[in-house]
Amino acid sequence: MDRSGASLAYYERPLSSSESQARSAVLQGCGLKESDYSLIFLPNARSGLDIMANAYPFARYPMFLNCLTGAEGKGLTDAAERVKGRVLAAQQTWLNLNIAGSQLSLTIRRKSSRAGAYGGPKGLFAYPLIPTVSKGSQACSRYSLHWISEAQRNGWHVLLDASAISLGMDKLDLSLHRPDYVICNFTQLAGYSSSISCLVFRKSLRSL
Repeated sequence: MDRSGASLAYYERPLSSSESQARSAVLQGCGLKESDYSLIFLPNARSGLDIMANAYPFARYPMFLNCLTGAEGKGLTDAAERVKGRVLAAQQTWLNLNIAGSQLSLTIRRKSSRAGAYGGPKGLFAYPLIPTVSKGSQACSRYSLHWISEAQRNGWHVLLDASAISLGMDKLDLSLHRPDYVICNFTQLAGYSSSISCLVFRKSLRSL
């Protein structure tokens, strides 16, 4: 079945009591409010990228700034190109504030005439959260969460792929820099014998 163009609301379903508790635990673990965010449970983290490729409205918000590697970003790239969107490939080294952060800042600030015509965001900026060390319950990321807020200030929706860390063992505090979409894995969750994967999203973007 072709699900391209379906909004995130298409993928939602009623949750059981245990799933509702799991949703609360995941959002609390990310430092996000249930009043602002919801989530979709996934068979695996990769399927979250597939859903985003189908659901994100590149026809309306035509730019895709991709910092994901290889297959992770291919579905989103293909989705943007199908509607003649503009794909900007950014090297992951640009995410390092100590190396070439200025290059990514320039790209983030790039204007989009098509997005301006619709009076909305430019498009989607996607990048990975990659841990370097883990001390206790604190995961230290190689890339700064600062990019979330900078991109949003410059008219982007932000997708953070945090699937490389395990919430429940590692900590991810998004209370200050709050992405529009997050793909994450959660372990050590009461009632679940294995880890669960989720696509977290702003409720205001449910029917985008």
